[in-house]
Amino acid sequence: MSTECARGFLLRMKSDLDFFFRVAAIEDAGERLAYIRSQGFDCTAEEIAESFSSPHDLPPEVDRQAWKGHLPPDPGFDCEIERVARGGVVITVKGELDLATAEQFRDAMSTLDRQGSIERLAVDLTGCSFIDSTGITVLIEAQRAATSPLIVAVRAAQNRRALQVAGLDSVFVIRESRDEALAELEKQGETT
Repeated sequence: MSTECARGFLLRMKSDLDFFFRVAAIEDAGERLAYIRSQGFDCTAEEIAESFSSPHDLPPEVDRQAWKGHLPPDPGFDCEIERVARGGVVITVKGELDLATAEQFRDAMSTLDRQGSIERLAVDLTGCSFIDSTGITVLIEAQRAATSPLIVAVRAAQNRRALQVAGLDSVFVIRESRDEALAELEKQGETT
């Protein structure tokens, strides 16, 4: 057992997608580690974790799938709630909205839900550096909680593209800046 072996495992995860998907498909952490060992990588989960500086440094497909539910949150992630006029709410996301951070977003939504219904909601993703399918899922959950169409401020081209590919540009009101999203939120307040 060594960190050298763990580095070899991570290198294979990055370079061999078939291997990656076989590992990622194993839900149980113990079974996953047993499979990894059966493939010649006699290392512990701790050694694997120690062999890279941050799980967020790995390619997205490794970072967000292989370690399902076992990633520490992105230390750069932040999710703030702000109430604005006429019952509007803005959730500002900074960092990566992905498998590792989605629960923090859900916690913010739960806080809002406990405080009463969410009439109008905007999500500011202008400080979001990456969004994966889990992040997209939590945005859909946010839309379901709001009584008006969800307004999403998204600047990064790859994040905008992810929403377009998912077909959500026809479901959400997408704006390029926080100011445009706040103006749209205000407009929704005038019609309710």
